[in-house]
Amino acid sequence: ADVRELLSEVDSNLPVSGVADADLQISNTYGNPDVRGSVQARDGKAWDQPFDRAKGDIEFEGSRIQVTNATVVVGKSHAGGSISYRRSGQDWENGDVQFDLSAVLPELSKVAALKAKLGDLAGAANLHASGTARVAKQEFRVGGLSGTASLDNVTFQGSQLGSASLTATTSGSQLHLTANGKLFDSTLHGQGE
Repeated sequence: ADVRELLSEVDSNLPVSGVADADLQISNTYGNPDVRGSVQARDGKAWDQPFDRAKGDIEFEGSRIQVTNATVVVGKSHAGGSISYRRSGQDWENGDVQFDLSAVLPELSKVAALKAKLGDLAGAANLHASGTARVAKQEFRVGGLSGTASLDNVTFQGSQLGSASLTATTSGSQLHLTANGKLFDSTLHGQGE
């Protein structure tokens, strides 16, 4: 099915297109359905980023939606993980998020958002982040975070910048950062809170 047509049926204007297939089991009552199954999409675009294929398992139960085993493939790059959202109250604008996401991006030049903001950026990246967040009145506030990022052979406008690794964790309201790398010909090491 065409993703734009499906989204218009539920009055959604999410910037997503492509061709999708789903295998869903629906139970419970009309006013309070439970939905479980898998969704796949191909030849699509989400937030201006073209993708070759995407898939994930979905569960929806009253006040909670969860996507697990998610994978998005763009050329040689892939991202995936799991995310869940539990609403508070009667609307979906307020709630709690849990996530565990990772990405392997061997071609940064193919990431549409980076290209739009930074132009001629190239190199590779590996990313991982897990944590919790609270959504309230369209604000996204991270509650807990543990993440790593590595950048390899990064160039900008044809100039070699270097490579770096970053680790970030939170403890209460404190953010702990550790960075290591090589920028131009200089070795970098830093820690901070």
